Amino acid sequence: MAIGATTVVVAVVVFIIVALVGADSGSTGTEAGSSSTGPAVPLAAASAWPTGAVATVAMGDLADPANTFWELFVRTQGSTQWSLATPLGTASNGGLVAGVGPSGSVTAGVLPSAFLTFSPVASSRDLGATWAPGLLPGALLSAPDALATSSTGTVAAVVTNKKGAAPKVVVAGPDLASWNEPAGLHAALAAASNCSGAKPTRVSFAASGTLLVGLECSGGSDGGVLVAQGGTTWRRGEPQGIAAPGTNFQPLRLTTVATAVVDVALVVRNGLGTGVQASWSSDGGSTWSSGPIVAIPTGWKVASVGVGGTGVGGTGNVRATAVVVLLSHGAQRRINAIAAPTSSWITLPPGPSGTATAVATDSGVDALAVSGGRETTWSWTSGSDRWMVGSTERVPIQFGSSG
Repeated sequence: MAIGATTVVVAVVVFIIVALVGADSGSTGTEAGSSSTGPAVPLAAASAWPTGAVATVAMGDLADPANTFWELFVRTQGSTQWSLATPLGTASNGGLVAGVGPSGSVTAGVLPSAFLTFSPVASSRDLGATWAPGLLPGALLSAPDALATSSTGTVAAVVTNKKGAAPKVVVAGPDLASWNEPAGLHAALAAASNCSGAKPTRVSFAASGTLLVGLECSGGSDGGVLVAQGGTTWRRGEPQGIAAPGTNFQPLRLTTVATAVVDVALVVRNGLGTGVQASWSSDGGSTWSSGPIVAIPTGWKVASVGVGGTGVGGTGNVRATAVVVLLSHGAQRRINAIAAPTSSWITLPPGPSGTATAVATDSGVDALAVSGGRETTWSWTSGSDRWMVGSTERVPIQFGSSG
């Protein structure tokens, strides 16, 4: 799969609250690397906005990295079907990241794998129907929100130049031709109080076009969000607030949908287990409102987080920014959803077998299940006690082509 530039992004910040929960053993290549001490961040993700939706999932033989291929699916406004829209031309074994914008623009980036040491990128202004290719000045960080686009087409990315090097943020115009580090960001990272070794791990743009940079501290803990203030000035926000003694937040996502920035975190609470919490900001990251924590059962782990959609209830200016959390335990799937900070988490019927990601729609939740080269969409309607099978997409996986 190949890749290029042109995307619009509005910010939703997602984190995971980790208490060192038991995780499934073994890796299928469907998780992004986090810190050496924290759990891996799931790379599979989905985002929905008023005019469409995008999801990234791993397909093929997930037990064999050389035969695991990441694919991008899109759903247009008014449609119930998800369609394949992966940019062509570059092997996607290492992973795929998609940054989306409110007008339907998408920027996709391929993670390095095998002999591919850099990250091709591609942009689309028509929800994946056509792509314009480009290149990043380094390797894209393995995180679901390492790539973002503003409403004017500016693209931000978190990259590393060599193995073991600290990641950095680079920004380019719609042509993806000239990449530069944001003014003052390096100094703001060095000055981040109570966050030793602060490094960027995720980016997004508020609806106003303001750049937001999510931080991770040494040990994998969440360091909050830096919000560009103009010139070389940055302001740091704490979506979940200051962690109480014995509690540790670990970042999962940072993305914007419509006018709301949403922050979801994996929370580690000594003696209380692990949970997930979402926080919303309707003013571009200046102030935050946090929802309740939903517990993660022992032995389960977060497999994906979807942001956006209105089908799980909620009111007010954050109604279109639901958060859907997919949990996995072996072959079992559990899906929890919340509509807004003043709402409660709801537990949906057990997720269909093979569900790789899920996101709210206008009327409920869509779950994308994968098996080899087949993607099946399942839909849950608010108030229902079951999932209904929808469309199926067969992907021509080229097994053996990367090894």
